[in-house]
Amino acid sequence: MREQVDAELPGISSFSRLYEDEVDLTPRRRQPPVQHLTEDRLRVALNAAPHFVSLSGHGNSDGCCWLSGNLAQNLNNGLQSFIGYADSCLTNQFDAEDAVSEKLLYNSHAVPWLTSATRASRGSGWATTSSAPSSTA
Repeated sequence: MREQVDAELPGISSFSRLYEDEVDLTPRRRQPPVQHLTEDRLRVALNAAPHFVSLSGHGNSDGCCWLSGNLAQNLNNGLQSFIGYADSCLTNQFDAEDAVSEKLLYNSHAVPWLTSATRASRGSGWATTSSAPSSTA
């Protein structure tokens, strides 16, 4: 992915990588900057006004990967919104009350937010009711 970003988006040169399972990364992929994912580290990273945010993990309407509705409402990145993508279920569950995607957009922290409204499907073995991506933008 880094090679593709370097080739297609040469102006993006700063990366921050937070993982809960960094011990499972290959030695090549474990090269800095890799840190263990915590809510505090995610808050600091999002408040630093990144351009792109990519999350991958199990989700629900309140979020995924330590990004919760509460954290989304209390970010202080001002008008420096990010483009967010979550490879996770339900973070855009618009029929639930205030999914994390809505909280990010309503508070101008992220625009757009791309994710699955119901179930995300990656590979085989997941039961899905819908795997169509959705955008709240």
